[in-house]
Amino acid sequence: MLMSRMPPAPLPAWVPGQVAKVIHTSLAHDPRRRYQAAVEMQQALEAVISQLAGVISDADIAHYLNDHLAERIAGRRKAIQLALELLENEIVLAQAISSIPSGSRS
Repeated sequence: MLMSRMPPAPLPAWVPGQVAKVIHTSLAHDPRRRYQAAVEMQQALEAVISQLAGVISDADIAHYLNDHLAERIAGRRKAIQLALELLENEIVLAQAISSIPSGSRS
């Protein structure tokens, strides 16, 4: 799209103007009009978020994550627990093997 010199497709009407400005800046054909670094775009997005949503607390983020990612978080916790149990079993097995006199191992 950037190389075609064609303007990007119009954004849906529900996209706030501040968000549209960030999107259009990031898709500008002229590289000098785009964000020059990812941190510039990050700052622009953070400014838009604070304008549209106000200050977001850690508790707000935790609540959102819990509401939207609870199953995924539980699955990852379970996977981590299983990995730790397997590691513990490997350690116990390695210690048991190392305690066998070297002449008895075969």
